Amino acid sequence: MRSDRNLYSKNLIEAQDEVAELKRKFKIASHQIAQLKDEIESKDQALTEEHHSLSVVNKQIETVKTTLELEKSNHKKAKELIERQ
Repeated sequence: MRSDRNLYSKNLIEAQDEVAELKRKFKIASHQIAQLKDEIESKDQALTEEHHSLSVVNKQIETVKTTLELEKSNHKKAKELIERQ
């Protein structure tokens, strides 16, 4: 009976140690998950900002292209006017 009690006691201690180790690993994993979520959120925000900046730059490019075409047209008209005169 004493040997059974010692065996159960030993098994209980081992199980408690295993539970403590699993709790420690769980806390570490939870912390890592939280860090990764924060990292994903910050990268997502940066990506959104870059997308917005790209959109703004594309609009500026289109404006410059339109202006360039208008200036080319004006230059051509002026050149034709000079040739006629």
